Amino acid sequence: MARHLTRASGAFAALLTTVAVAAPAHADTAPDPAERLVGWNYDSLVRMFGQSWVGPRAVVEEGLPSLKREMQRGSITNASRKAAFLATLVSESAMRYDADQYGATDKYHGRGYIQLSGDFNYEAAGNYFDVNLLRNPERARSLRWSAPIARWYWTVARTTTNAYADAHDMNGVNRNIGFAWNYDEATRRCNRFKSAYRYFTGHNPANTICYPSRLPKPGSTDWYVNPQSKVTSATNSR
Repeated sequence: MARHLTRASGAFAALLTTVAVAAPAHADTAPDPAERLVGWNYDSLVRMFGQSWVGPRAVVEEGLPSLKREMQRGSITNASRKAAFLATLVSESAMRYDADQYGATDKYHGRGYIQLSGDFNYEAAGNYFDVNLLRNPERARSLRWSAPIARWYWTVARTTTNAYADAHDMNGVNRNIGFAWNYDEATRRCNRFKSAYRYFTGHNPANTICYPSRLPKPGSTDWYVNPQSKVTSATNSR
């Protein structure tokens, strides 16, 4: 990947390649109105994404208070933004704040909710929060810093991500987050967005954009070269 955009994306997806491409088809994804009023929790995440994609209850629940605080700080508060954010995090880390990129040996490999990777990203996030992540990269997957870093990457390092989510443009979200192009992975993330959106609203999103207008070659890393461009007007809706 291009150095200024590289991230360890989809680490947990790589571990679960035997799972079907499509997200679980939960006919009952949407909660009843009373449940929707009280928000979402571990069981909600399982309803959205399926048990096999959500990490252990104890770890996930330990991280939810800080994650929800950071979502508020990042204005990740409407149904579209929450659905896109959670769909991304479950894909990146199985909703584990302490996620570690499987099999990686380099010092600045993917860590935390958003799988922060690359010395340049560790440095930028550390400068933003005034914490030395270059010296202490394990902090990126600590309970203290994992959720703030995810919010920073979503709203500061990539300022257009909420706008893409508002437009139901998961291709734009995926381009901002960055991963080597894989049709199956893009499909999974799009389906997870749809499932989470149904949970929060009770109906399907309209005109979801799942893919680039021209599909890149498998493994391509130049399909997200300009993640800070304005929200895409691609017409490949589903």
